[in-house]
Amino acid sequence: MLLRKLYFIRKVLKQQWMKENDFKNLQNRKARSIVRHAFQNVPFYRKKWKEAGVRLEDIKTVEDLDKLPIVTRKEILQNLDFLIAENLKRWYYVGDFVKRATSGTTGNPLEMVFDKRCWDYYDAVYLRALMAAGYNPRKPLVYYWHEKFKPTLYNRLGFMNKIFIKSSLSEDEQLNILQRLNTEYIYYFGGILFSIAKKMNYLGIEIKPKVLITHAEVLSKRMRSVIEKAFNTEVFDQYGTTEFDRLGWECDLHTGYHVDADSIHLQILKDNEQVSAGEKGSVVITGFSNFLLPLIRYDIGDLAVVSSEKCGCG
Repeated sequence: MLLRKLYFIRKVLKQQWMKENDFKNLQNRKARSIVRHAFQNVPFYRKKWKEAGVRLEDIKTVEDLDKLPIVTRKEILQNLDFLIAENLKRWYYVGDFVKRATSGTTGNPLEMVFDKRCWDYYDAVYLRALMAAGYNPRKPLVYYWHEKFKPTLYNRLGFMNKIFIKSSLSEDEQLNILQRLNTEYIYYFGGILFSIAKKMNYLGIEIKPKVLITHAEVLSKRMRSVIEKAFNTEVFDQYGTTEFDRLGWECDLHTGYHVDADSIHLQILKDNEQVSAGEKGSVVITGFSNFLLPLIRYDIGDLAVVSSEKCGCG
């Protein structure tokens, strides 16, 4: 719904500048809300948490989420019918939801469903990350994906409009399209853009977008250097998954990834304990927004390192 999207956009842009105590209270409220909902309406969690001896009153803060057992993708795939919230199944049965499928690069593909309120919130969080890179939502965004997204009302009104480049095209075909479009804003898989950039450097081809955003794949220092040389543009990398949409993003200081902590609770764990700064661990996420198919303490199969730095952007 357009008005709800606009409301959420305004909301998330303000939330990133909240005082630390106020933001912590926001996280705690969201944690309690999604856990209460899951206890009351999602059979999978009700059974799993009772077996673990966890009671609803045990979860008061985001830190209390540690009391809940971790959930794996295998468990999700095996129990999808028991993960759809009972009080929202009417939406599911009539098809009133948003559906997205994971690529399967980290295991078996998972078909996710989201209630529409959640998806509007995710859209707002996604836009916030794009705007942090300098994107103007009134301009078209070239994006690389395996299928074209269905245009929404706000796309038709010229807001966050997208120009689709299909992933099945060859690198030469993609490069020709990028040359022809010569657009200001590009949103691309890092690995594919790296290959295109190497070809541009070799052939002496120039494409100079205003903003260049990579996502979906790990971006190494060398990849970033090659892409920035080819496009003569600063690269902003982002981190996301199909299950939760945007998770983290770079600001112009590039000191690490800002976690969208008003949308998710992200933990980096080793042996079920939070790792120290500079240490690698498994990424475990609790989503605050998807009440149709909640994912709580979900190991997404990624590895990450906790930063020891506090970003200078505030």
